[in-house]
Amino acid sequence: MRNDNAKTDYTAIVAAYAKQDRRHWRRQDYYTYAYSLQKLRQYEAGHGVAREGLLRWPQDERLGRVYGWCVYYAYILPFRREAGNRDVYFRAVRSILQYCRQSPYTPYERTVWHLLQTFQGDPHLSHAERDRYISALDPELLAANACHADGEGILSCTQSPREKWYALKTKYAVKLKQYDRCIALCEEALRRFPECHNNNDIWFSYRIAYCHLLQGQTDRSEREFQALLRYSRHWIVYRGLMYAAVRKKDDRKALQYGSMAMLAPGEVTAKIHVLTELATLLRNRQDMQTAYWHEAWTVYWREKKHWHMEEALRQRVRQSPFPVLTPDELQTALFSFWRTTAHAGEPLYTGSIARLLPAETGGFVRLYTGEEFFFGKEETARHPWHKGQPVTFYLSCPEGGAAARRAVHIQSLPDGSVDKGVGI
Repeated sequence: MRNDNAKTDYTAIVAAYAKQDRRHWRRQDYYTYAYSLQKLRQYEAGHGVAREGLLRWPQDERLGRVYGWCVYYAYILPFRREAGNRDVYFRAVRSILQYCRQSPYTPYERTVWHLLQTFQGDPHLSHAERDRYISALDPELLAANACHADGEGILSCTQSPREKWYALKTKYAVKLKQYDRCIALCEEALRRFPECHNNNDIWFSYRIAYCHLLQGQTDRSEREFQALLRYSRHWIVYRGLMYAAVRKKDDRKALQYGSMAMLAPGEVTAKIHVLTELATLLRNRQDMQTAYWHEAWTVYWREKKHWHMEEALRQRVRQSPFPVLTPDELQTALFSFWRTTAHAGEPLYTGSIARLLPAETGGFVRLYTGEEFFFGKEETARHPWHKGQPVTFYLSCPEGGAAARRAVHIQSLPDGSVDKGVGI
């Protein structure tokens, strides 16, 4: 009942102000009228009234606040990159950043996050522009934690706005070749956030090592990547080691680390630059067919995501003399190459799927000797296995030693290619 009365009051206020002559209005009149329009969700009208007031009193924070919210709901929140008017959107962004201060009571912070999220991956927004927008936020005014309790009182925490600021700021610093600045910010972030989210602790450490690499400190960078690898086998660490090997002109190691990066969990689209680097290495070694597979896979994903692509790459794939493979055939061929290259010199084991754990959380493979090895959910996510299925696999040797070995990079074999006793 209270909400209905409030709405009726705002309607009456708007009706009264609509009839008045504005020539003698005070700033309170503009604010009350614009705020009432905002409460009635008449955002475009509210934006116009607040703007008129700001032209007379440009420093009025209350007018700036209601102006900002009206602009945000009228032009920012509904915007869709595929169909929206970018000029109008960016004018709205600039207006909010001009007339609002960063605080929980204005749309200032929301506007910056909305822009960076909306134009993520858009080649028309340069990294310098992205950096300018993220720099418009003061990290000290951003929330330092993002913890929420569910209905049962169980607390869960996600990446806080402040942690997100450091993640994006350091990312842009690398792109802009501000290596010392990036290193300083990454070290600061690792000190400030004892517990990071979204693998940011790995990314901060990676960027420190990567910046050292780009500054010509190859040996130091390689040591830092190796130390990070003992902490995490994230694909980005393998990418760093690949780049270090390229700098040392060690193609064999570069191919091995690049293959490990492609095999590690993670979206293929995030690894596009690894595919490109592997293709270049393979062309240099005159392995043109495997280079073609990598370039064809790159083209497939860039076209699927509508990403920018060099025409030379597209033409090279189209004019290749090698057979055109379907995406499934291409993926199978690449997986076989990556795992063979990544595990060069290691024994390949043959066995079968012994049993699967509930909810696709993993399972066990069995050798013909009866020995079993666990495999994790990353293998079930990649391929739907079934009990008794003949497979080949490699064994990883984590910090736990031989007793903790697990099956990795499992690949199926045609039925009947393994002794019938295996897996029973």
